[in-house]
Amino acid sequence: MVLLAPRKSLASPTQASGVAATIKTGADFLNKVKLWDPLGDVKFVKSFEAWYDLAHATSLRHSLALRRFQECLKEQPHLQRMPLADALLSFLKIQKKNARSPWVPQTHFRELLNIHGAFAKLGKYSTNLDIRIQLDQFATWAASKTAWQKKATASQPGRLPPATAEEIQRAIDLNDSEEMRVYLMLLWLMCGRKGDAARLLVQDVIFGEENRVDFFVQEGKGVLARKEKYHVTSEVPQQWRSEIEAFIQKQKNASYRYLFRRSLKSSGEANQALRLANPQLSTRAVRRGALQTLAQSKDVDLQTVMKMAGHKNTQTTLRYLGWGKINEKEKRTLQQAARLLAPALPPSPQN
Repeated sequence: MVLLAPRKSLASPTQASGVAATIKTGADFLNKVKLWDPLGDVKFVKSFEAWYDLAHATSLRHSLALRRFQECLKEQPHLQRMPLADALLSFLKIQKKNARSPWVPQTHFRELLNIHGAFAKLGKYSTNLDIRIQLDQFATWAASKTAWQKKATASQPGRLPPATAEEIQRAIDLNDSEEMRVYLMLLWLMCGRKGDAARLLVQDVIFGEENRVDFFVQEGKGVLARKEKYHVTSEVPQQWRSEIEAFIQKQKNASYRYLFRRSLKSSGEANQALRLANPQLSTRAVRRGALQTLAQSKDVDLQTVMKMAGHKNTQTTLRYLGWGKINEKEKRTLQQAARLLAPALPPSPQN
């Protein structure tokens, strides 16, 4: 996360907490908080760093949730009389009821966390206040969050399957869109996050000798996680190279800045493309599967996998991959060490 530079307009912690304490009901939030519209033509009122301290898609989701809440308060006056946490929980129920497709517990928990994060950074999206509201201070909200987390955990599969190279190839073969085919190829080769691959610049995919390919990533969650731009070196299969190069050249000829459409970053198109090959796949399964494919080799060490993943903490990588289950090199090392446990053979009868 980018550290925000001090700004004169920021209220002190004491002042901020005092203002936040005055927003106790739905009516307080409706009348006292003026929200910036990220989809309008008005320039962002806070500093540039303040807007980009989170992934762009996350900031948009936060902002949209806050605006929808205010619209709901206008349409449902009875929510204005409720305590803020109760009004938000009722707002979620209304959203769930009006959703185009039924919410599973994971959806409800995800939307709840989105609102939680939006209020924790409320000053970022407000044009007249610099405050944070920690919704966990409200007992009803904290209890609801805990309950929905348990429901989401209980209802989701214990372990989502990682993608395999064969499934990626099948998904590519089943897609007619040249853009989607190349996107899936690069996503696999980068072992990357969905947004990092989607926001690649045209000039940031560079081919070298012997099918080497370098990805220079300047935008996306991975940049925020590493706190800097980064690059990944990979190798492109010979059967993919010509199609990738042709697509990149086409984008260059059209003078496009980005390699892919912006909507690929936040839409479910890639998931739909992957599920043609396996209904259980997602873009997260691609990243996990690519990293596990590397880890299964006895010649690839943990540091290499960590570099591809962009993890700085060893335990994160071990937990992410289920390392003990798939690391062939570790298993061979342990097996070799365990040979010392064998008792000495008894003397041969012939001797």
